[in-house]
Amino acid sequence: MKTKPFFFFVFHPDAGSTIVGLDALRRMVEQVFMSEAFKAVAFTVRDLGINISNSGDVAWYSAILDDHGEWQGQPSSWINTRRTGILEKRVGNRVIVQMHFSFAVDAAVDDKAEDSPGDLEQKP
Repeated sequence: MKTKPFFFFVFHPDAGSTIVGLDALRRMVEQVFMSEAFKAVAFTVRDLGINISNSGDVAWYSAILDDHGEWQGQPSSWINTRRTGILEKRVGNRVIVQMHFSFAVDAAVDDKAEDSPGDLEQKP
């Protein structure tokens, strides 16, 4: 079985924030999630649905995620985030091959914490 070249990207609303390639992802993780300014606080997964193909080689999921953290000591949360993804069994292990998150367009988005990279908080 021939392995396809790995390509990684994260789309953002503005082109300047889009991440293309593993090196760019590593830089973003170092600058944000490994930064002294960031602190993971808690997360909650709701409405988790998991499906597995008849062959067992592919699985897909959907869920609602609340992800809470702090940036420079200030609360930073993604609330009611819609998450979906696809996993594929490779050499006996399931690996994520596609993942997506979004926010409902009818929910108000509060971006007051401009100092927090990627910070979005939805209000009910």
